[in-house]
Amino acid sequence: MIFSITPASTIPTASADTFDFIVVGGGTGGCAVASRLSENGQYSVLLLEAGGVPKPELDVPALVSQNLEGYIKPYQSVPQRNAGLQTNGVIPFMIGNTLGGSSSVNGMFFNRGSPYDFDNWANITNDPSWSYSSLLPYFKRAENYAGGFPSDQHGFSGPISVSRARYAPGLERWFRAGRELGYSVADPNGPQKISFTPVEFAQRRGRRVSSYTGYIKPFIASRTNLRVITNAEVSQIVFEGNRAVGVRYVLNSTRGVNSGYARAQKEVILSAGVIESPALLMKSGIGPKRVLDAAKIRQIKELPVGQKFQDQISVNLNMIINNKSEIVDLERDLTPAAWRIYNRDGDGPYTSFEGMFGQAFLRSSVRTSDKIRAWPDLHLFFANSNSNQDIGVNTRPELGEGVQLADWETSIQLTVYLGRPKSSGTITLNPQNASGPPLIDFNFLSHPEDMEVLLNGIKMMLKIYEETAAYRGIGARYPPNPLPACQHFKFRSDEYWRCYIRQRTVAGIHAGGSCRMGSGPQDKDAVVDSNLRVMGIEGLRIVDGSVMPIVTNTNNHAAVYAIAEKASDMILTREHQLQQFVSGLTGSVLCQKPWESSPKDKKWWAKRHQEILNTTSTLGKEIKILFIGSSSVDYWRSTAKDLWDSKYVPLGAVNYGIRGDRTENVLWRIENGELDGLSPKLVVIYIGSNNVPRNTQQETVKGVDTVIEKLHEKLPNANLLFVSFFPRADRNPVPDTLKKIRNITDTLEPLINGDTRRKSNFLDIFWSLAPESLDGIYEEYYRDDKLHMNKDGYAVWDKLMNQTFYSLIN
Repeated sequence: MIFSITPASTIPTASADTFDFIVVGGGTGGCAVASRLSENGQYSVLLLEAGGVPKPELDVPALVSQNLEGYIKPYQSVPQRNAGLQTNGVIPFMIGNTLGGSSSVNGMFFNRGSPYDFDNWANITNDPSWSYSSLLPYFKRAENYAGGFPSDQHGFSGPISVSRARYAPGLERWFRAGRELGYSVADPNGPQKISFTPVEFAQRRGRRVSSYTGYIKPFIASRTNLRVITNAEVSQIVFEGNRAVGVRYVLNSTRGVNSGYARAQKEVILSAGVIESPALLMKSGIGPKRVLDAAKIRQIKELPVGQKFQDQISVNLNMIINNKSEIVDLERDLTPAAWRIYNRDGDGPYTSFEGMFGQAFLRSSVRTSDKIRAWPDLHLFFANSNSNQDIGVNTRPELGEGVQLADWETSIQLTVYLGRPKSSGTITLNPQNASGPPLIDFNFLSHPEDMEVLLNGIKMMLKIYEETAAYRGIGARYPPNPLPACQHFKFRSDEYWRCYIRQRTVAGIHAGGSCRMGSGPQDKDAVVDSNLRVMGIEGLRIVDGSVMPIVTNTNNHAAVYAIAEKASDMILTREHQLQQFVSGLTGSVLCQKPWESSPKDKKWWAKRHQEILNTTSTLGKEIKILFIGSSSVDYWRSTAKDLWDSKYVPLGAVNYGIRGDRTENVLWRIENGELDGLSPKLVVIYIGSNNVPRNTQQETVKGVDTVIEKLHEKLPNANLLFVSFFPRADRNPVPDTLKKIRNITDTLEPLINGDTRRKSNFLDIFWSLAPESLDGIYEEYYRDDKLHMNKDGYAVWDKLMNQTFYSLIN
């Protein structure tokens, strides 16, 4: 299904299948980043989603669990050695397979995580912009807060509505129990601290707000620069050299299966999620060599893709209570009258997702190595519902044989999450079926501390329900029957609970790390840098939960929004800087030496010099072609317009006129840092005719040679291309000028060619002394020491230069 098919005439590209940005995956992060990149109308964006459009029932919390089929993509782990033993070590996992991704099918918990989670990211990446204080504006940008704790910690105009359930039976009792044990009741995101809290949900008037409904759906009909294609599964990222330039995808529709190809002029953005993003990288040739070799896939780049995969570990317990009024009873409560209240007021039992209203962020007594007592490592919550339905792949535990309930009793489910696991696993390709589902190894409980934290969490949960007056008042009791697989241990002993944990382990489905963000190429565990760019690959970025260096200590739904908001900001800032690069690096060059300028000129010079230093330091590494010339800079901008405006090759220019009387000035600028941030692949040195009438041959040759020497020192890995654009001698009205030009070229060429040290760095020496292919297209005349070319000449020269430069850089 295709939404908002953008007319080709409105896309500033060569064809309707070419876009500025391609976003692979319309999930939590993908919808957010696609929306932000298309927001200003300047860039064309293609969003490809493997699933379809979410059905309306998924927006009704009470109806989610029974409507997941067809909207989730289930996986199974390889057999675990220490976990999930009740199911032979095979642990289910799922992701959303629809627009909005997991934000369209999850429990809607809106928890950011601890500030210490993000400060830890900043330490791991050596980038303070990932600290909590730096990310807070992005959390707030995503949020339209209507919860119970309004403050400056929240945003009030974002696309994702956040609210607290008005219908929440049993929540006040949870708070009373927490206070009895000495905990405060606090805002889960204001920021998170050790406390009991209400669950706040991504809901508006009791209905789900997903990344699709918040970021895409409101604009899908009005943004002609945004194209969304559903049921489009990307099979491969396409590379040219080490640059991602597009994707191949399979379009599944009622009319059959078709293949498609789309090209990105700026970036391919991978937002396929914690399982599919690493899988697609590996299928496209980026990943561990041993994995790609086993799957017989040609390697593009070796990176530790899938090698630091991490998920939270959870364990469910049953608890029996004697007050049915404090649960959501589906048969009793989901009535036609309740449905009318829900549609009218956004209130009542239809707003409840499995009776989950309260939670706690606690610190175990086990984890002492980080020495941060305020950093919770346990996330506890209850499900006050008698539903016996599985929630996606999360199977509710049975009460056990022989457990008898009185008519006034009911069971509820309690969940203990290990918020900060130390165990990590892998995602790899199946060598027998590389195009199929990847192999998922959680490696749960491989670190011994994880087991002890979970054991501590179970004891904390039992203390809440069995030792507080709040829950003794409703007869809370743990079922007395031991788990059969653990009945050889003393019931409720530490060994019994360790056995129980190994048997009943459940995936938290709050995963990350499979495309881990790190500090740079020196970080051997990193797949992307702190700007989310895939290491060693141009034009490829990852924006989803897979980049998390360490998972947050709670649901990661909100954190993915912050990642996407920050990524969008980084991308748009970079694009703005690229657009400003030319104006930052070009302009009239003072013919005077800087130190001889007038006071006014000196002030102008200082400002221009600082602008250049600022621009090259922040963006210099993006520039692939650097032009060096005088008025030629304006010439390149006008005549080589396709190249100059290219989204494929970032360009820069330094308006250095290389003339004898300017050489000292040029050298001063180079020596004072104006090229220090640059690492271009190609440097084009333009020597125009207006350099010659004012200078002797000797001065010009000396000036060019001196600048070449300095360029070689500053940019040792750059290839140099000389362009001298002059007409034929017999058509030039100023024979003396051309004579000097010919003499200069005759002198320079052997000088450069004779220097073997320099020669190794030169791609070509291109002297366009009116070759036969250009004969007759010039209309030359001499005016103010300048030579001009007519319209036809511009067109031919533009074409020739575009072809030349593209061939040189590819």
